[in-house]
Amino acid sequence: MTNTKFILAAVLTASATVGQSFAEESVKEESAATPKWENSVDLGLSLAKGNTDNLLIKAGYNTIKKEEFDTYALDASYAFGEENGSRNQNEFLFNSSWQRLHSEKMYSKLSLIARHDEFADIDYRVSLNATLGYYVIKNDTTELSFEAGLGVTTEDKGGVQDTYANGVVGEHFSHKFSDATKLTQNFVITPRLDDFDDYHWVFDLGIETAITETMSLKFAFENKFENQPAAGSERNDLKLITGLSYKF
Repeated sequence: MTNTKFILAAVLTASATVGQSFAEESVKEESAATPKWENSVDLGLSLAKGNTDNLLIKAGYNTIKKEEFDTYALDASYAFGEENGSRNQNEFLFNSSWQRLHSEKMYSKLSLIARHDEFADIDYRVSLNATLGYYVIKNDTTELSFEAGLGVTTEDKGGVQDTYANGVVGEHFSHKFSDATKLTQNFVITPRLDDFDDYHWVFDLGIETAITETMSLKFAFENKFENQPAAGSERNDLKLITGLSYKF
């Protein structure tokens, strides 16, 4: 618990420091063009019929606002699935972040992540993280960044409630093949600091192709891994989804 309090204090101190920096910057003269929020709603489907009948539906909402130095993002999604008429997916995810660019390639980030997954027996998991990151590649078509930091997680997994300090290591990649087609990939691993065998990671890979100015086709692969899952739950949770995205 002492380590948890220390990490929480560090995260809150980082929040205050970055917040003060932002406040000082915000009093400067604003640019003529004010950045706007970019919103999208996604609906994805995976269906299989034959020896095994599978159905997976995933719906999500995403919003992002990019300013000269700051990027604000929020996304939420819900996944529902059935196999041979029995429910096998019931998952809610929420992720919000504030990223502050300190130089051409150095940035800091505050993020709040929440997850509920009935079949992984995670009643709730909420993490508050503070990280420092660096863009190895950053241009108009390609971005590759790495980040690391500390955070605090509170969860109810397998009926056991716990709060602990955690580390965070992440990698993020995106590439525009054209104005219409973009690839994105992310990997984030979160180890528990007092037990490095207790960790989980998330990997996702997606391709989005514009059909019209507001509609696009998306292909997504997701893999969530728990090294110490709840009793009776699998380590891996894989999803392969095809869907549509509407931007507004």
